[in-house]
Amino acid sequence: MGSLPLYLRERMIRVWEDEQLTSLEISRRFNVSESLVKKLIAQKKELGHVCSLHDHVGRKPKLGLKDQERLRQLVEKEPGISLHVMKERLRLSCSITSIHRALRRMGVFFRNGRYVTANKKAFLLPFTIR
Repeated sequence: MGSLPLYLRERMIRVWEDEQLTSLEISRRFNVSESLVKKLIAQKKELGHVCSLHDHVGRKPKLGLKDQERLRQLVEKEPGISLHVMKERLRLSCSITSIHRALRRMGVFFRNGRYVTANKKAFLLPFTIR
C-alpha cells in the first residue's frame, strides 16, 4: 500500500484543527487507523506540514555535514591525497567506500591523480543538428 494522498492528510488535519475532534473520531470518519491520525498530528506539530516523508527513509549517511565539509577542505588543501590517508587524517570511523561515495555526492572526482570538482559545463556540450 502506498502513502496516503496529501489532500486526504490535509483534510484530516483541517478537521482536527477546526472541529476539535479526537484522533479516534477522525480515524473513524476517514476510515484510517487511529495511530495514523496521531502520527499526522504529531508531524504537523513538529514539522509544520503533513507531507509524505518517503525521502527520509533508509540508512542515514555515515558522514554527516561536518565530516563532508572537513573532507572538502582536505581535498582542496591536498588534491592528490588518497582515501586511506583521508580516513586517517580526519579520524573517520567509516569505510573507504563511504568516503568515496561521499566525495562523489559532493561532486568531487578523482582525475589525473588528484581530486577535482566536477565542471558542470563540460557535460553540456552543444549539439549540432544536420
